[in-house]
Amino acid sequence: MEFLKTLFASFDQAESLIFMAFVLIAFLIGFVLSWLVWTRQARKWRLEAQQSKAELKALQAEYQSFKDQFSLREADIQHAQVEAEESKRRMMGAQEDRSRIAAELEEAHAELARLQSSVAAQQVTIEDLNDQILGLRTKNETLVRRVHGDNRSSG
Repeated sequence: MEFLKTLFASFDQAESLIFMAFVLIAFLIGFVLSWLVWTRQARKWRLEAQQSKAELKALQAEYQSFKDQFSLREADIQHAQVEAEESKRRMMGAQEDRSRIAAELEEAHAELARLQSSVAAQQVTIEDLNDQILGLRTKNETLVRRVHGDNRSSG
């Protein structure tokens, strides 16, 4: 420190002005250089910020797209669940109809069997009646012949 005091004390006015001018010029050169470096760095940071903003917007758009797709998929799932429930209800209804129709078919088969046995019994009765009719016709013809034969022999 003592050295600086003796150095500055030995300057005359002109040397002091020149020294101050050099210090001022050195300060200005340092200020300008630091300003240039800072400006360059600031531009780099602005560019990075703009790129980051652009990436952020792209990611937000992608997020919104995924969100919309997710909503659509949820809606599709809900629609599919509703359709599945409806199909299940229709299937249960069809199974009930099938059971009802199967019961009706069983009843119809039972009725058919009863009617077939009735028809068979009636056919037997019809055959018996036909046989009786044939027997009666034969008797009738025999009687008619006798009556005609007796009438011819008497007359």
